Amino acid sequence: MTPQQKADANVSLELVKMAAICVVLVVIGYAAAYIEPDIEQVDNQAYKQEYLRLQHVLGAVHNQWIIRGKPRYINLNWQDVSQLTQPLNSNPKIVASTKVKLSVSGFPVLNTQDTQGCEILWQQLMGASRSKLHLVSRYKESQQQCEFKAFDSAVIIYSLASETLSFTEAKAI
Repeated sequence: MTPQQKADANVSLELVKMAAICVVLVVIGYAAAYIEPDIEQVDNQAYKQEYLRLQHVLGAVHNQWIIRGKPRYINLNWQDVSQLTQPLNSNPKIVASTKVKLSVSGFPVLNTQDTQGCEILWQQLMGASRSKLHLVSRYKESQQQCEFKAFDSAVIIYSLASETLSFTEAKAI
């Protein structure tokens, strides 16, 4: 083989390698674009579950407020999850106890009207830190509401003025 033929063969081999790499990158890009909305949907479902859990906790707190004669404060006790499998007659282990301030209509209010107040309220109501869920807290003073925003833009909003809870889902493109 002449040196020119060897050089042509090497160039052809390099072009084939580059074409193969391009095909692989296109397949990976297509797969990533196809799978990403599903991943976002799973993330949204996790935050939706936390929203529903918070909704149930708010309902339970309000019911306890009515049952206990409409007090200004209510104590919440959080049990160890592993204790749920124990017999009903056993004494569950309480891992956290907190005192929640209530409005005149029986819904939780902030101790301080700021972002830290929102973070403390989440901790009190959910029995866990919002940082484990990667939620960013923010207090909107003009609207009197706490926002708990996820990295993917799903938002849980607790309005102190109207005492309502809402969830805004991130939309997959």
